[in-house]
Parts: sequence; C-alpha cells; structure tokens
Amino acid sequence: SPTASPSKTPTVNSPTLPTSSSSSPTITMSSFPSVFPSLAPSPKPSVMPSLIPTSKHSSLPSLNPTFRPTISSSFSPSAKLSDLPSRIPTSKPTSSPIHELQTTSRNKFSRSGAMFDVKSLDSSVTIVSMDILLDVSKSDIGGNGVEVEVWTRDGGSYKSYEQDAAAWTWRNDNKPYIISSDTFENISGANLVSIERTSFDPIFIPAGQTMGFYVTLRLNNGMVVGGSETVDEDNYLRITTGTSNKYRFQAGVNTQRSWNGALKYVLS
Repeated sequence: SPTASPSKTPTVNSPTLPTSSSSSPTITMSSFPSVFPSLAPSPKPSVMPSLIPTSKHSSLPSLNPTFRPTISSSFSPSAKLSDLPSRIPTSKPTSSPIHELQTTSRNKFSRSGAMFDVKSLDSSVTIVSMDILLDVSKSDIGGNGVEVEVWTRDGGSYKSYEQDAAAWTWRNDNKPYIISSDTFENISGANLVSIERTSFDPIFIPAGQTMGFYVTLRLNNGMVVGGSETVDEDNYLRITTGTSNKYRFQAGVNTQRSWNGALKYVLS
C-alpha cells in the first residue's frame, strides 16, 4: 500500500507496476515518446498542432480551415502553376530591355532618302523606334515639321526593288511620321532626330530573315548619308547599307551609300 506522505528522496529503482490511468490528460505534453502507444487513434483531433509537420498531405480536408488565404508570399515557388488568377496582379506588365544599334555616322551627302537592309541574327526582333541623321533647319521647313516615311520589304532585300513601289509596304498605316519643327529650334548641322516609340509602328523581323528598309523625307534633301556601303551589327541585328534615293521611288538612285541613324529594338 502507498505511504501516507511522499518520501523526501526519490526511489532509486523504478516502480514495479505502472500507475493506474489518470482520469484527465496531462497539462503539458511529455518530451519523451510513449512506451506503450495507443492501439487506435483518439476519437477527436488534438487541441494543439503537432510540432513537426507530417511528411505528406492529408487526404482529408482540415476540420478547422482558415477563413482567408495567407497574405505573405511563400519563400519558394509552387511546384506547378495555379489554375486560379492571382488575387494581387502586378500593376503593369514586365517589358524586355530596349537594345540600340547605331550606324557609324558618315557625313557625306544630303539626300531625300536612303535604302538599306536589316537582318535579325539568332533571335527575332521588333523595331520599336528609329533615329535619323538629319541636316535640317527650322527656316527650311517653316512651321509644318518634317514628314518622314518608312517603307519595308517584307520579302527580303531592297536590292533590285529601288523603284518598284508595289514591292514595298508603307508603314504607319500609309501615313508619314511628323517631326515637329520645334525639334529643329536652335540647332544647326547634322543631328540625330528620333521617331519616338509612342508613335512608331513596330516592325517585326523573324530570326534569320532580312528586311529591306526605305526611309525618305518629303524634302529635296536633308537626310545625311555616307559615301560608301557599310555594315554595322551587334549580337542580334545587322544593318547593311545601301543606296541614296529620291522621294517616293523616283529615278535617281545612287549606289554605295550608307544610311546614318539608329534602330531601337526588343527581342521578340
């Protein structure tokens, strides 16, 4: 039979018999695993979650689901794409960086226009803007600005099609780009002038393909061209020039001429 009061020192040997089952659970969890685990799971879930997560997902739904999804982002991406749209989409789409290929400026002649070839190398590209080397003063054009037409030959090089308008596509919905006369305020000599991206009609060039370009002004001259045929290239694009031309495919084509300007593009 047990003593009337506990001893002042613990017993050295373990008791020979386990204590009888308590009528209520212990207040805190034991740090040691049970010597005799239960033969069947408890009839109701535990109040406190386990300290160590299970190795695999349960096939049953949670008895106490959360009222809302977690707000904070996970530290690692999910294994597969979700079928549901994002609750908090990005404010604006990401965009590819803009590359620029500028020709080596060769100031030799002033003409109405120039033809040249553009080839995409290993990647498809989209031309999104263009700079042109012009030698125009405000007094030459008055207040109307400079009208620039951009034509392309989707089927290949400009060569042998210098005066065949039917073989070309007039970009920007058959309308010229207007460069404001204010652009030429207080400047003189040759300057690179931009057709801005916000107004430029994008030009797509598939990988490995060549496209002929014809850039012309509605002026007798003003576009600065060089006196030789040249090649400028970077990792993605190659510009091969070219000819100088009169406005709108008129007779008077000069070979061995180099267009001066820059093409701004993104990889597509």
